[in-house]
Amino acid sequence: EVTVARPATQAPDLQLPPLYPVVLRAVDETDRPLEGAVVRGFGPTPIEEVTGFDGQLLLGHLAVGTYQVRVQEDGTARAGRLDFEVRPLEQGQEPPLFLVRCLERD
Repeated sequence: EVTVARPATQAPDLQLPPLYPVVLRAVDETDRPLEGAVVRGFGPTPIEEVTGFDGQLLLGHLAVGTYQVRVQEDGTARAGRLDFEVRPLEQGQEPPLFLVRCLERD
């Protein structure tokens, strides 16, 4: 009979960065909400989502840092772009709302 002893292994504790929510609202040039607009962005956390019926999108888990998003209304040439900063929130503080105005492109 042969006994094999496993080596002792220990993984270091991982420290994950804090994540914070923000709300994006996509509107056209008359402030009409854009339902179903595709939102793509980059920053510390990648973004690829679609707006709801009210033109809003809750991005619930973003790392602190600078982001750039592009919004494209489905089936049209209407698009917009926004740069924004995610900052730490105090407990109980509402997430910030960022407005993305999407204009018709030629």
